[in-house]
Amino acid sequence: MTACFRSPLAHGQRRILTLVFPRLSTDRIARRRWGMDWRSSRHHDHPPIVFAGRHADRMCLTVLDAAAERLNLKLGQGVSEARAIFPELDVMDEDDDADAALLMALSDWCDRYTPLVTLEGRNGLSLDITGCADYGGGEQVLLGNASRRLRQMGFDVKGTLASLPGVWSDSASAADGTCGGALFRSSDIRAFPEISQRHSSRLGITASDHGSLIRGL
Repeated sequence: MTACFRSPLAHGQRRILTLVFPRLSTDRIARRRWGMDWRSSRHHDHPPIVFAGRHADRMCLTVLDAAAERLNLKLGQGVSEARAIFPELDVMDEDDDADAALLMALSDWCDRYTPLVTLEGRNGLSLDITGCADYGGGEQVLLGNASRRLRQMGFDVKGTLASLPGVWSDSASAADGTCGGALFRSSDIRAFPEISQRHSSRLGITASDHGSLIRGL
């Protein structure tokens, strides 16, 4: 667990990094099928992956991958209507337990930045980084570091910085490590410790993956 020194600060001076995983469910399936480097490998021509659940007595789309969004499928759309648009649609049943377990593993992984990590809904995390960011180059470097590493592990992630937990901003960083127009270099990743073996095993990272992840491939 990351150790850091916190001096007493007023409430308004807290700094919270919120990470949201908008495609946690579909990323979980893609990583299981093609490995955590699936975003950088040749798996972009697969049929769209969506998740569906029963709401108001009908099966509706609840999570869409990027390919499904490019087809203009919508959250809440009926499965039968979506299949009429794209018959080869890969429809998966919701699995809240699997998503919750993965989000918990991600929260454990994030304690490299701060021991104060809390779950935000079904697909988000809040990291209290008050007093923790300076040793690694500042909070924006920390944000870029986390975004880059998580994307390398196969996750679509967006992050924002605020003074309160759970606050989301339209200017939040994209998963490629951009925030407010600033691009974070792969060298920023080296500002923080190696991933522990405990976290690696829970996230499906092998020993051979370990070094390449840090090298910013």
